[in-house]
Amino acid sequence: MKNKIAFVYDVDYTLIDGYHPSLILNNRGVDINSFWKNVSDIQKNEKASGEKTNVDIVYLAHFMHEVRYGKLNGLSIKEIQECGKELNKLFYPGIPKFFDNLKKINPNIIHNLVSVGIRPLLEGSALGSHMQQIFGYTFFDDLTEGDTIDEIKSTSSSSEKIPAIVAISYGKSETGFEFPIKDMIYFGD
Repeated sequence: MKNKIAFVYDVDYTLIDGYHPSLILNNRGVDINSFWKNVSDIQKNEKASGEKTNVDIVYLAHFMHEVRYGKLNGLSIKEIQECGKELNKLFYPGIPKFFDNLKKINPNIIHNLVSVGIRPLLEGSALGSHMQQIFGYTFFDDLTEGDTIDEIKSTSSSSEKIPAIVAISYGKSETGFEFPIKDMIYFGD
């Protein structure tokens, strides 16, 4: 029997050409270039003032600002998941067929996403059905009435990718690592 192997993928500029949160922004009429420029400018201002705020957190804070006060107001998890169906526009050639082909070659390979992106969008995409685990930002939508996302539930910034990889390594095992590091392959840009 072949060893079980865990493949771990980044998403943006690894499986897709672009930043997948841009799909949500675009659907709501947010100027994508302006949004990412604002994120960059905020990061520069933070750095200039002596702060070491992670750029991933700046993007998430700016995203939530748009949810509360801008064009993303009223955004729901269901709407985010629906945006996931549009991810196919950004897939590099051969994705997601790659996962089906790999399963035929070796069914002992499991696939996981570790992204500084938005988990409900990834779950709603064609990638979702191929993944054992998906790590990304999640949101509360039940803190107030209605379906609007209320607050950040979990983060998955670049500094949190290592703990996610360790969690994948443990897998479902209660006695050790289901996927020792030697049986894991990480793909990222």
